[in-house]
Amino acid sequence: MEVFFDEGSKLVAEEFKNFINYRQIARKRYIEIMKTSIRPSRWIEVKRSLRIITDVSDKQLSNYLKELTYYGFIEKIMIYTLYPILFWSRLLEGIM
Repeated sequence: MEVFFDEGSKLVAEEFKNFINYRQIARKRYIEIMKTSIRPSRWIEVKRSLRIITDVSDKQLSNYLKELTYYGFIEKIMIYTLYPILFWSRLLEGIM
């Protein structure tokens, strides 16, 4: 099972790196959203976490969340959360 998570984490990490490589201007914002979403977070919690690094409009934040949801990096079930959580906690450890 551990090997499965390690291999899966590597694959997902590579996909996320490719995703943010094409979005250099918003790179820090996407990473901050992902860090916040390690634990289930409501929209306002994600917004507050982004205020630490930059001011972002409500529309921009909604677009970032839609983009991450579309590509399968987060999931919205009343709140935003990473999917699957075990992969992302390891992934973000490697990026930071």
